[in-house]
Amino acid sequence: AMSQPFLSNLTLAGVDGRYELYISDKALRFSDTGEQNMRLIPRASIASISVCDTDISFSTANKPRVCSFTAFSTVLGAVLARRTVSSLTMSKGGLDFFTCMGAAAGMWGGLRVGCWAFREQHHVDGSYVEVQTACGKHGF
Repeated sequence: AMSQPFLSNLTLAGVDGRYELYISDKALRFSDTGEQNMRLIPRASIASISVCDTDISFSTANKPRVCSFTAFSTVLGAVLARRTVSSLTMSKGGLDFFTCMGAAAGMWGGLRVGCWAFREQHHVDGSYVEVQTACGKHGF
């Protein structure tokens, strides 16, 4: 009868794929789900075990919200600039220039404010375990 894995979805240092850890009174056994690949470490040969915390935190911007806000602020900047300047100038070229400048300012401001306003924090928990044996170190 197959026992339940102690840990699942592990990565082993220097080996591709995901593994499960089984612990018995004689050995630590790492195997993939199909048991095609295995690593056995006899418990009698284990000299030491080290556990290190590998948690990381980072932040990203919610890109769809930032892009939507930037598009909105670009249009708003162009419309406001055009309406403000339309009463001051009669030249179509001047009106178009200030409309483009308003759109550029709206886009720059929308991107800056959007990246600040729609920031999301991420936290990834993790650990690195290293087993020292007479044959060397094994990490997971």
